[in-house]
Amino acid sequence: MDRNIVPMAPPRKRGRHAATGDPDNADDVDITPRARYVPSPLSTSAFSARSNVTKRTIAVGRSLPGDLRVIASVLRRLSRGREVIAESRRFDVKEASRDRPGFAEIDADDAFATGPSRDVWGTSPTAAAVAHIVEMATECDRDGCSEAHWNCFVHAPLLQLALQAKEYVEVLRCINCSAAQIQPHALVEPTHAGKPGDRKVVDFVICLRPNQLELDAMRTNAARCPPHETPTVNQTYHDPVLQCPIVVSIETKRPGEGGDQAMLQAGIWSSAQLTKLKQMMRQASSSSIDDD
Repeated sequence: MDRNIVPMAPPRKRGRHAATGDPDNADDVDITPRARYVPSPLSTSAFSARSNVTKRTIAVGRSLPGDLRVIASVLRRLSRGREVIAESRRFDVKEASRDRPGFAEIDADDAFATGPSRDVWGTSPTAAAVAHIVEMATECDRDGCSEAHWNCFVHAPLLQLALQAKEYVEVLRCINCSAAQIQPHALVEPTHAGKPGDRKVVDFVICLRPNQLELDAMRTNAARCPPHETPTVNQTYHDPVLQCPIVVSIETKRPGEGGDQAMLQAGIWSSAQLTKLKQMMRQASSSSIDDD
């Protein structure tokens, strides 16, 4: 999504969401054009939370072990668009450029991987599949669609396309987590004033599909869970991810919306996950001592 474009929405009437199920109309006002989006300043508690998250993120980044530093380096290279497309797709891209000039620029870039190392990341999607998602994104941007609409018609298909390779489909799963909450609430750090912290959530997560051995281990760990808590391996009681460990969390925003709020949401969510993992480690360690 182009962050420099802030689309205006046409007038709409309140109440159409219930009748049509269109997520774009969920927050419309009575026959009044939607105002241009202006990011609101963060509250004191939100600023405090963002500061804590930023400090923790910097600290983690500086202390990455060797293997993770290599992975981080590869991800940074991929984010620049270098060697991200398998060489086997070059002809496909060239054919697509006849109808879509933008694909000609891809063919001229260093986007194609020339060695066999690209194959370990799985197959590249077809040019037609990518073009369809680009068309949907252009339509959403033009019409000023809501974040929910973007997630439904652009981001979710994009994530499914990325994970459709046989190397991933059996071990990874993408789940919409916009209805999830951080639970239990104690996983969220309080603000400097001692007030409860914001329980921010994210839009999507990528989870591991556990095998039978891993499921048995999680059931064993669940038996150590306090009676008043729902057994889960994550920082939420959201049913689809109770026994699917989260490995990637994704927060999306509409064009023109600031990235600070997205970073804050993802940071609080991930911080709660780290707290949950530490709790599970302490429970496992305590159980091991008791067994001895």
